[in-house]
Amino acid sequence: MSVKKLGAGHFRRLYADYNLMGWLIEGNSEQYVLPGVFHLLQEKYKISPFSALASQLSSEPNFVKEHNETHADANNQSYEKPIILVNNIFGAGKQIYCLYRNNIYKFDRPGYSVEEMHLQIMDLEDRERRKFERLRHKFNNKN
Repeated sequence: MSVKKLGAGHFRRLYADYNLMGWLIEGNSEQYVLPGVFHLLQEKYKISPFSALASQLSSEPNFVKEHNETHADANNQSYEKPIILVNNIFGAGKQIYCLYRNNIYKFDRPGYSVEEMHLQIMDLEDRERRKFERLRHKFNNKN
């Protein structure tokens, strides 16, 4: 079991052509979205995966609106519990990422429950906090 903090997740538009929202990490080219949302909306709005996506999305503003509202809700919920993400605009890929309190974390394997992810994040943050307390104590006593 291991988790790594990748950095602060910035909620913003991923592609200018698609106008879809998701999360980016500064200095990292990967994009993070909720798993499966794109495909559910694609089926709901009957958008073909085999034709020009940007033109279809521009003709179906409710798709973009619903996609972005779903992601905005998840962004708000992430302050209470970890939200599982994938690093692919179409929502495919392994679910080894999560957003929690504005940070994106990567796990060593898929399949952890939200509670297990939360516990691992709390353990990581606690270790980090103790490390900085130890360093603060070490260097403040030398003055």
